[in-house]
Amino acid sequence: MEINKETKFTLTLEFLIVIISGVISILTVYFTLKADIEVAKQMPKPVVTETEWQLKDQLIREAIINTQKDVTEINKRLDRIEERLNK
Repeated sequence: MEINKETKFTLTLEFLIVIISGVISILTVYFTLKADIEVAKQMPKPVVTETEWQLKDQLIREAIINTQKDVTEINKRLDRIEERLNK
């Protein structure tokens, strides 16, 4: 397709309505999000107690240790499989 001085570009009424609707939708989402962010800024910050912090920290540490144990077990199984394959 060549574009030159004689190329005609026509807009139908339906296409203009689609473009305008899309722009309105995007603007509506933008301003709604902006308003929600402003409301969230005014809300009080959640209070995390020392006990809650310690419990969450302990839970995360236990999850890491359990994951390490699982990885070690998987490695042992893999070693056994490799030994069986190499026989």
